[in-house]
Amino acid sequence: LAFMVVMLLTRIIPYGVTAMICCVAFVLTGVCDLSTAFSGLSNSTTIMVATMIVVASALGKTSLVHRLRGIMTNLQGKQGIFLVVALYVITIALSQLMGQIACLSIMLLFVQTLDEKSSISPARMLFAVACINTIWTSKIPIGMGATMPGTINSFYQGMVGPEDLLAITDYFKAGILPAIVGTLYCILCYKLIPSGKIDNSQVKDVKETEALSRRDEIITFLVFFLVMGGFMFSNQLGSDVTNVLPAAGVLILILTKVLSVKEAVSTLTSDMVWMIAGMTVMSSVLGSTGVGDLIGNTVLNILGSNPSGLFVSIVFCVVTTILTNFLSNMGTMALMCPIAAATALAEEYGGRVHVVDNQRISVTLRQSAEEAKILADKGWDGKQIKDYLEKTKKDSSIYITLETLKYLKKGGRITPAAAALGTLLKLKPVLQIQGEKLDAYAKCRTLKAAKTTMLDAVASDLKNRFHMEDHPEDVRIDIAYTCDLEAAAAWRDEVQQVYPKNKIVMDPLSLSVSCHIGPGAIAVTCTKTLPKDI
Repeated sequence: LAFMVVMLLTRIIPYGVTAMICCVAFVLTGVCDLSTAFSGLSNSTTIMVATMIVVASALGKTSLVHRLRGIMTNLQGKQGIFLVVALYVITIALSQLMGQIACLSIMLLFVQTLDEKSSISPARMLFAVACINTIWTSKIPIGMGATMPGTINSFYQGMVGPEDLLAITDYFKAGILPAIVGTLYCILCYKLIPSGKIDNSQVKDVKETEALSRRDEIITFLVFFLVMGGFMFSNQLGSDVTNVLPAAGVLILILTKVLSVKEAVSTLTSDMVWMIAGMTVMSSVLGSTGVGDLIGNTVLNILGSNPSGLFVSIVFCVVTTILTNFLSNMGTMALMCPIAAATALAEEYGGRVHVVDNQRISVTLRQSAEEAKILADKGWDGKQIKDYLEKTKKDSSIYITLETLKYLKKGGRITPAAAALGTLLKLKPVLQIQGEKLDAYAKCRTLKAAKTTMLDAVASDLKNRFHMEDHPEDVRIDIAYTCDLEAAAAWRDEVQQVYPKNKIVMDPLSLSVSCHIGPGAIAVTCTKTLPKDI
């Protein structure tokens, strides 16, 4: 991560090469295996973004760009606010069809013909157009804009679940209001921009590309609308179908000779695609190694104790704005998105989620959940509840008798010889759970003897462990079982006769225990309840 940050800041090598170096380093240092390190190249997001860029490049070769240039030619000689708005509208349209440099180069050809002595001077309009281009680039989910949500997702998708990834219109929803406000400011306040002369000696010429034929344009538009339609109905089609639609579109463009194989392959192997593939792996490594959590908690600690979401957002906005003076916009996103995601995850759960390890299971775990709710209603905070539940974790017992020894043998808890002998003698073992282990308690010859042994064990716990033999109604006594509900109900009735004042709950044993003991098992539990003075 440190290497990536340095390379992104210094731009000594291309972003994509930096990402691939990180992937190689992960393998050489043993952080992850080869298939995981380069899984970004086959990641669905990478495939979708890479092929969508190809589709967008084909869209940029249609007559749309040429028509926009024709409109600019017709605008020559116009003045006033109408000309300013027209320039902005054309810039917004071009910003969805091509990269920022290409868009500005085209706009420069027109704005340099403006009157330097007027309020709408070339230098002033070029600066305003550059602002509009920055505000609106890839905001609308068409053309290059359709790839932006997937590109952003690649920067952090390994750290979160699918529910936290951006949908096709989310980037537009988040950016439309700032874009409108920024555009209005540029319309109303463009005269505040200093005027001067343009030095276009360093500007690269934009190669004039021949517009596609009518046939090729129709194919390109059909492919584009097919892909965009898939994005809009992604919930119905599923993510796999949606992400592969741009790839299908590229194949159609190649097979119909709208694009050459060389043009498609050049885009598919571009530096941006390498960067997306590498950043996808980087985000996964941050999530799996715990480095993401460390970064998020560190950022929150720097920002102070329990900072508000608004404050964190403002800090990230300021830092991102500063970084864009040293990095490209894409480089800034690649650097800040994983950090922002890690911080958001730490803020979302930090201090509000407490993992309780009180070694309870089945009906005894149910009681813990009920007691946690009671304590929460009394005003206890999460840490207090966690501490209490873990402090009282030993105040519970489960006694179980089995129908068969088959599953104890399969799990290696008894030898095959012992299982065979026990089956021959019709032994009914009684097991106990006190804490985290399932242990042997007694061996009985009949089910009746096993039931008696379990009831005696509960009575012993009430007297010797819980000191509640005179008030058994203040102890929870419940029934658990595996598979055989009828036998469990009969067992509950027997226990109820012994403890008539207790309300006995009956629940299945959890699968984590059932898989070791098999079907037909019955159990009785006893657990201390909350003290009345709490």
